[in-house]
Amino acid sequence: MSSKGQRQQLVHTRRFRFLFTLALPLAAATFGCGHATEEQCDTPSPVAIPQGIADDGVHWTRETEMQTSDERRLSEFFARNPSLAENPRISSSPLLYRGPGGKTRFYWVDNSRSPVEWSLVELGSGKGRYQEGQGGPF
Repeated sequence: MSSKGQRQQLVHTRRFRFLFTLALPLAAATFGCGHATEEQCDTPSPVAIPQGIADDGVHWTRETEMQTSDERRLSEFFARNPSLAENPRISSSPLLYRGPGGKTRFYWVDNSRSPVEWSLVELGSGKGRYQEGQGGPF
């Protein structure tokens, strides 16, 4: 092979290596982690749903079913806050926790995201409050 042919082959080999070096990380990002463990892929870990929680010295107890009064109060809250009613983070059924003095918390937890995303509506004697965050809400 002539020296010109060897140079061209060397250039093509270097281009191939360069393109391969660029393509490999792109392919891994596009098609997933392959043999990597779940932790390396940032697969979200589901949040444990406790029967009771303590927050700032207040104990909240989980309820398995919403009462008609809970649905009414939550509907009134969303009527006062229409922008929240369309929020996709709160489109599923909430988890319900009761606290002292008629306070109620409604949690929406999205375990499909990493980190886990959550939203909270707390209703008591006032207008109520909305909060959202990432990670474990409890």
